[in-house]
Amino acid sequence: MDDPERVGRYRVVRRIGAGGMGRVYLARSPSGRSVAVKVVRPELAEDPDFRRRFAREVAAARRVNGFFTAAVVDADPDGEPPWLATAYVPGPSLDTAVRRDGPLDAASVAALGAGLAEALHAVHAAGVVHRDLKPSNVLVTDDGPRVIDFGISVAADDTVLTRTGVLVGTPGFMAPEQLTGAPVGPACDVFALGAVLVFAATGRGPFGGGSSHGLGYRVVHEEPDLSGVPARIAGVVRRCLAKDPSDRPAVEAVLDELAPAPAPVDPREALRTPRTAESPAVPPSPTVPPAPTAPAVLPGTPPRRRLPARRRVRRGATAAALAALIAGVTVGERPPQGPAALWSFAADDSVYADLTWAGETLYVGSFDDHLHALDPATGKRRWSFPAGAGVISEPAFGGGAVYFADTSGEVHAVDAITGQERWRVKRGTWIDSSPAVVDGTLYIGSDDHRVYALDTATGATRWTFTTGDDVDTTPAVADGTVYVTSHDRRLYALDAETGEERWTAAPGDLGFASPLVAGGTVYVGGWETRRLYAFDAATGARRWAYTTGAVIHATPLLVDGTLYTGSDDGFLYALDAESGELRWRFEAGEQIHTTPALHRGVLYVGAHTNRLHAVDVETGRQLWSFDTGEAVIADPVVADGRVHVANADGEVFALPVETPKP
Repeated sequence: MDDPERVGRYRVVRRIGAGGMGRVYLARSPSGRSVAVKVVRPELAEDPDFRRRFAREVAAARRVNGFFTAAVVDADPDGEPPWLATAYVPGPSLDTAVRRDGPLDAASVAALGAGLAEALHAVHAAGVVHRDLKPSNVLVTDDGPRVIDFGISVAADDTVLTRTGVLVGTPGFMAPEQLTGAPVGPACDVFALGAVLVFAATGRGPFGGGSSHGLGYRVVHEEPDLSGVPARIAGVVRRCLAKDPSDRPAVEAVLDELAPAPAPVDPREALRTPRTAESPAVPPSPTVPPAPTAPAVLPGTPPRRRLPARRRVRRGATAAALAALIAGVTVGERPPQGPAALWSFAADDSVYADLTWAGETLYVGSFDDHLHALDPATGKRRWSFPAGAGVISEPAFGGGAVYFADTSGEVHAVDAITGQERWRVKRGTWIDSSPAVVDGTLYIGSDDHRVYALDTATGATRWTFTTGDDVDTTPAVADGTVYVTSHDRRLYALDAETGEERWTAAPGDLGFASPLVAGGTVYVGGWETRRLYAFDAATGARRWAYTTGAVIHATPLLVDGTLYTGSDDGFLYALDAESGELRWRFEAGEQIHTTPALHRGVLYVGAHTNRLHAVDVETGRQLWSFDTGEAVIADPVVADGRVHVANADGEVFALPVETPKP
């Protein structure tokens, strides 16, 4: 899909975003007014059912009017391809603003909440439920917050589009009823509003991070973490996050409670007040060049105090510069464009499971309830196995079979050649742990707090070990020992034959990252303390801990004495594996939830920047990046002269690895 010169009567200036539905462009009307035009992907436009859904979206979006929403100004649902134009809103997303400048202070969060409540009032008054309110769908502008993207919004009186088992929304900001298949109404937007305010006040969601299904489980079953939320808004936020929709306040009540008194504060002004919390301090890197002294950052929100140079506002930025900033790219620092994709494959839903290469086949697990086996040369599907529930477990390979789990708690063994099922067993009610297969035994964790050892030939249980909480990480097996973390914040070392505990380490913040075992050391990332730990594999004694700027989700990569680990602070770190000392760091710009893949001196790492980054392994210098269209959550894999990467919208790309360095 090449970028067009015109869409309808609008002249395209440049692309400013991409997603599962299509691409978004900054464009000009005949009179010179700026608009954001969403153009549907050609393959979707060929689907009559999708066209009907898109027409419903357009009709619903046209019904919404309000000061804090981006108005629909034009559309052609019957076009070739269909498109939708909204008022162009120059400003970064709340997600970008908070991650770059730190959380908002209490007054600013209250003003933000008032603006969002007013926006939702307009949405609901039009008979529409947004259903995907999240920080990236809130833009920060001179005129206050604006709610955008009604891409999955549904008219409140339209029940045809709501089907049991269809997940619509963003994990961590979805209401419990969206996850359980119960009826959805305006109250789900109130829940999302509460979650967005927690993020604005703390820089994190109310239910933590990690895999989408771990998040979903906590949304449905656990209470929100409101630590760090100012007392001024904590009460209303807690009520917004009530599990029962009938216990949540109406948006009018939220607006009344957050409306400042006695001295009114304009929400537009409040979002321009100084931030009271800074981004987490990150140790300097001696090999990373200093940032430019005056990039354009956060248009429309000029701070009253002097910020560090890399966060200052450059006044009078052009529309193209603003568009680049909204897309998450710093002006003047855009990396070289990566190679063109050799092929792409589109699953019917998100890909959260890491890709697996085995037996000249690429295996892709998708939330469309299938495991797909692809021909790596062409991207064509060889077979597709219907699991019956979402697949976010990375497939493991052994003995001619592929092993994986689904979100209903079932573990599957499938013939790698034919895609025929060999066996399946149920272990718990929710599994997003990925299996480890060693010497005829499959090791996997479950939401029932257990680690299972299963016979790979039959699925029979050899032993179980009970931890203190959910186990949704991948066990690591080395030298007859199974290493696994649990949400009870412990690292366990278990005898691989018997399941007996050998030792446990409890630094207090483990449970969300899978461990790596190499050279007699266990490496694993932490949560609250934001550390990467190194433990003695034989005794559990801590060898060192390195503090990053945010949470570590992914398993680190160890190559030639260097550990490479990503963090939610947007950096990829290279650490000395023996001492934990920093060698270099690379800034991707947003969260890194993936383990890098290495090939011939180049690290390939995916990030929430919607990009795959190619980074020089020696210096940490970016060589190029490839626009994946949506966040990269699954680990990329390099094989047979190609790097394979998937995005959160279900697209898989194959890129050549032999790209000349600039």
